Amino acid sequence: MKLFLLAGLVLGPLAMTGCGSSETPTRDAASTPSGALTAYLDAARAGDEKRLFDFLSSGFTSRSNLTTAERRTQLVQVVRRETRHASDHVVFDEQLDEHLAVVAVSTTSRPGAFAAPLVLEHGAWKVEPYGLDLVYGETATAVMPAQRTDQIEFGVNAPIELKRQVRARLWIDGRPVPVSRAAGAPVNPTFAVNRPKLSGGRHTVVAFAQAGNRIATIAWTFRIDRD
Repeated sequence: MKLFLLAGLVLGPLAMTGCGSSETPTRDAASTPSGALTAYLDAARAGDEKRLFDFLSSGFTSRSNLTTAERRTQLVQVVRRETRHASDHVVFDEQLDEHLAVVAVSTTSRPGAFAAPLVLEHGAWKVEPYGLDLVYGETATAVMPAQRTDQIEFGVNAPIELKRQVRARLWIDGRPVPVSRAAGAPVNPTFAVNRPKLSGGRHTVVAFAQAGNRIATIAWTFRIDRD
């Protein structure tokens, strides 16, 4: 399993009394979801705290305790570590509605892709990380023989009061695939889809989940070998 978790910033009820930059992000970068994510990743690589915060959504900052320099530095370090293998090569760019989008880029190591949800705020796209905890299934990262019918699955770790509200969407190679909540799933909701017939080679999965006002994404790749 692969779990992206920012302890202390994800699920706890945190107070916010002011953080981040009040400046509008560079309009050219923030005018599109993919441009905003690329600028966010560039800022993370550079350890540029001010620019990174320019591209964080108010939804994230309003629920996160980032009032001290130590907490802000901790966030930059976590984002930098999580995104260190992310490239600028966009492999998925989908606008879900007028104010919500999902963008994924390839990575140079497992899980093969990195995704983020973005929201439109005052005409600028902002990254909204760590709204929920998503984890993908081991079967999706393994080499899967063509004759098998493995399920592609992911789980959602949400605050207890939101668990019943979780809704999810999934795409394989940019194409939407109906996903359903797995019967008999553990405490945290699990969503699964039977892997459709695919050609040999590498494939990219992007998953999106929403519960109340919390949103999150995860992306990974898997490979199918043909004889």
